[in-house]
Amino acid sequence: MTYELFTQNQDKAYFLGSVLELLDSDAVINFYVPENTQSIKRKIFDGFITFTSTINGQEVGIIFNDFRSLGSSIGRDNSQRTCAFLKHLETNKIPLIYLCQSMGIRIQEGRRLFKDTFSLIPAIKSFSKNNLYLAVSLGQTLGLGAVIYSLADYRIALKDRSVFNLTGPEVFKMFLGESVDFEELCGAERMLQKNQLVHEVMDSQEDIFKKLKSIISISEELPSCDSENLKQQFKVIEDNGIKLFESFGKSVKVRIFRTEEKKIGIMFNPILRPNLISVLDMKKSRFALNLFKKLKLSLVNIVDTPGGDPRVTENDLNIAGEVYDLASDLIDYPHKKRGYIAGRCFGGASIFSMPHFFGGEPTVVLKGAKLGIMDKGIIKTLLKAGPLLKQWEEASALETDEYNDFIEDGLVESQIEIKDFIKTIKELS
Repeated sequence: MTYELFTQNQDKAYFLGSVLELLDSDAVINFYVPENTQSIKRKIFDGFITFTSTINGQEVGIIFNDFRSLGSSIGRDNSQRTCAFLKHLETNKIPLIYLCQSMGIRIQEGRRLFKDTFSLIPAIKSFSKNNLYLAVSLGQTLGLGAVIYSLADYRIALKDRSVFNLTGPEVFKMFLGESVDFEELCGAERMLQKNQLVHEVMDSQEDIFKKLKSIISISEELPSCDSENLKQQFKVIEDNGIKLFESFGKSVKVRIFRTEEKKIGIMFNPILRPNLISVLDMKKSRFALNLFKKLKLSLVNIVDTPGGDPRVTENDLNIAGEVYDLASDLIDYPHKKRGYIAGRCFGGASIFSMPHFFGGEPTVVLKGAKLGIMDKGIIKTLLKAGPLLKQWEEASALETDEYNDFIEDGLVESQIEIKDFIKTIKELS
């Protein structure tokens, strides 16, 4: 079957309901429908409403599960059209928003539906390789619906409404007993904290739509600051911008800003806190890098950490492997990137500063920052008295607080005054 775009004004698309609030008020809607469709009616979409429109002037593709139509279950016909729609978006480099509320595959169609329904996975995989994909759960997100949701670059869920599982509550209770609380065990908050299937839980659909609009358009500007107080400089970054991945990974924070030169994604350690980097912090950093890459942002990493968390709980989670995976993602990041060292940067933490041999710009160091193999006090304790301590002291005597050795090796571009911190970020071009 072949498909086409059918353009219609919003006043004739009443069946989209509150979804219209996500779109520009003057935007037309281009429904993706079978060729030679004469008029647009809700029932022709079979639960999967596919269309393009604009959000803050940016063209976007939207797949909206109309739960009123068989719980927006996934069947052969709506899968074929959705796969074709994804190819249309991929060809035209149009970002996608999936508004999900699905009970999964349509079991009443029998097993021959597998070919068409599970073709959605490679279709979305191909689309999302180079295109932005945002997903929102508005309620039940089950079976294949949960799988499709899980492939998105940023995943939002509606508080007290969204639930996730590979099956529904009836089968769940069939295996685990009638007394189990499906909504609690499979709810959005649990998925956020336990496995990060969900990246953010929001209180209302209105809040969700505001967040989607902010990510699509990136209009939040990075304010100027010439304070000589490092905490004040960090406060400007932390209190502003688009805040993402806020509810997990406490030693890394993520912001997106617009500057006069370009759009910037910032990852930073909250200043003057312990900031031992956990596996969850690294997972969060990789999520952010993937989203930044799709948004084509320049990348800034701001470092103040003594390094990875050495506790057994993190070792059991293969923290060494996570360090490698994060380093690989930083090396492969395709857009402009630069690290700033604002406080501590010891040992493995240096990967967060994106040294130039990771393909980035030479690192910038703020006055007062400390970087090296590890804290000097710890080194003295480990080496104690003896020839190794003497050897280290001789080497350390050549290391100045101006980091001339790192500048000579090309690792550091310069050391800057604290008051120039945000200014230099804004000048990144």
